[in-house]
Amino acid sequence: MATSGDSQIRDISGTIATGGTAQALTTAQQTRKGYSVQNLSSGKLYVNDVGGTAVSTEAGASITILPGALYESPRNQQPTRAISIIGATTSQAFAAREW
Repeated sequence: MATSGDSQIRDISGTIATGGTAQALTTAQQTRKGYSVQNLSSGKLYVNDVGGTAVSTEAGASITILPGALYESPRNQQPTRAISIIGATTSQAFAAREW
């Protein structure tokens, strides 16, 4: 992951605005090299980084992030499409960065 002194890092942390409804984590960006999301809540979060809408199932294109877990995009990928996130409960918190 990029270092904290890296001026390219952007904080995209937040909370789920409406439980059960996907929301934008970040927009499409051709210069993005990677991103990370840590689930700070007690429920699962789901992220879709292939341009679709995140869904709260363990099938399909969404990546499941368990409570307390950190997901970091693989170094050999450059996820440039829009990234969406969903959780079952309003106000589920997450820490997220993109670089």
